[in-house]
Amino acid sequence: MNTLQKYEKYLYAIIFLGAIIYFPIFFNGFVWDDIDYILTNPQVHQLNLPVLFGQSLFNSGPFYRPIPAVYFAIVYSLFGQHAFMYHLLQLILHLADTSLLFLFLCIFFSDGIGFFLALLFLVHPINVESVAYIGSTQSELYFLPGIIALLLSQTKDITRKRLFWITGLLLFSALTKETGFLFILLAIASRYLFKLGKVKEFLLSGASIVTVYGVLRVLLGGVTFSGSNIVPIATLSLPQRLLNIPSIVFYYLKTFVFPLQLTIEQSWIVNSMSFQDFILPFIVCLVFMIAVIYFALALSKRPRDQQHVKQKYQKEYLLEKEITIQEFLFFALWFVIGMGIILQIVPLDMTVADRWFYFPIVGLLGMIGVALQVLLPSIRQHFKSYLYTVLIIVCLLSVRTFIRTFDWKNELTIYADAQHASSNNYMLDNAYAIELFNSGQHDKAITYDKQSIAIYPSIINIRLLADFYKNLHQDNDAIRTYNQAINYYKPDVRDNLKGFVQREDDDLENVYNSLAYEYLATNDSNDAISLITTKALMKFPNDPDLYVSLAIAYSKLGNHDQAMNAISKARNLRPDQYTNTIYTQIENNTLLNNLNY
Repeated sequence: MNTLQKYEKYLYAIIFLGAIIYFPIFFNGFVWDDIDYILTNPQVHQLNLPVLFGQSLFNSGPFYRPIPAVYFAIVYSLFGQHAFMYHLLQLILHLADTSLLFLFLCIFFSDGIGFFLALLFLVHPINVESVAYIGSTQSELYFLPGIIALLLSQTKDITRKRLFWITGLLLFSALTKETGFLFILLAIASRYLFKLGKVKEFLLSGASIVTVYGVLRVLLGGVTFSGSNIVPIATLSLPQRLLNIPSIVFYYLKTFVFPLQLTIEQSWIVNSMSFQDFILPFIVCLVFMIAVIYFALALSKRPRDQQHVKQKYQKEYLLEKEITIQEFLFFALWFVIGMGIILQIVPLDMTVADRWFYFPIVGLLGMIGVALQVLLPSIRQHFKSYLYTVLIIVCLLSVRTFIRTFDWKNELTIYADAQHASSNNYMLDNAYAIELFNSGQHDKAITYDKQSIAIYPSIINIRLLADFYKNLHQDNDAIRTYNQAINYYKPDVRDNLKGFVQREDDDLENVYNSLAYEYLATNDSNDAISLITTKALMKFPNDPDLYVSLAIAYSKLGNHDQAMNAISKARNLRPDQYTNTIYTQIENNTLLNNLNY
């Protein structure tokens, strides 16, 4: 009997349950970063490999992730902006990840325990963000080749062909997301801990993956390893970020045990050693660490004949498996290295995120699996009690997950839900304000954007408030707020994350153009000329829109020669129909009769 036939009933159950639990996501749309990375990103609207492996939104700052760029380019070329297919493919990937994880867990645990752990991975609410949020498809994409590589590496005899495939899969995982590198460490650790041999070959394989990744990253992507200061935690020093570690670990452990409050855009920081923010999380983390160490020591001291009971049980799904300290150390390592990269030692673009737990949760489940396998004699004696407990846990988690999928229906629902779950989050307030304004709730949108500015003023959220005033034709408020936004431009971040610097520059350029527009709309042509010539063009000398506005301002003041000089520069920079039309009107002195301000 081959492996698939042996576990067929379990795999069908995983697929069936997963399809039911995540069924609502098929009716959800694009949300959050889906807009910037997919819908409005021309780089993924064509299957151009040099572009997708070069500098892009996916390959910037500390990140080099060309595989997701290629994936979305392929899906976009096939299905365009139909969210249903993106969700369908993402769910298929999650079901595949869960099925392969189940097969991997059955190497160490009985079928029943492996199936229970796989179900927890499948339906746990902390994984909803990885399944319902299209932009997080990279979670499934890096996990799939990584878990396949681990499965292939669990045999003692490794041929060159198999090692080649393992290396290729691990490289694919690393090029999908940096977390994929951790599968390399796990493959090497499994060869050593379980005495499978050929550790040197796997070390060479890992070195080759790192080399190829580095060459592609630097030569094709042109991506360095710069950091980010787009969120508050990234502005902290390393000692200050270390102060946040207990709260970060506590968040994931708490959410794993009690996943009631789930939210996005979490950018909170811990500034003091208060009881709630530091002491309590520290105590919980300390107790957890002591419990892990105590169990490991107790397991290592068990007599060999207690570690492996050779007598078989009549129920196949409760067969004994050899459990030693090595299995526990392997999954403990999985959890530790998974958590290590999300503890803000290297600053990330949020404080915590549910999708980041897609990898560490397996290590935690594995440690639980070892404990359950040790308790197998007790499970047999009280089988019904354990079975009812398992059913209750799976049902409760499934219901919470099912409900959580509806929060991802659209931008307004996910931000509205997040508002109930968090406070003092300027990025969330900013995003929610945009959706409120687009839905016609203008006053409420202005309130939330002002709240964002009060928490963390930046050119981004102040410019947004000015745009609101502009669209509501409150010109004086718009002019005042645009000028305020200019004062919050931060040129000192130029050496940090490229994407953030570009966003700051883009916002400043848009502020200058919008402010010039407002000056012209209120007949303040002199102010428009002063702004453009003394500030805007000094920063953006090749912006055709600035020259168009400058030409209009000169024309409104009757300075025909200067107006023609400005519009000529605009036409040289961008010879489109709009610029040519303005050029003709200024040339014929008919512009003032055709202005629409």
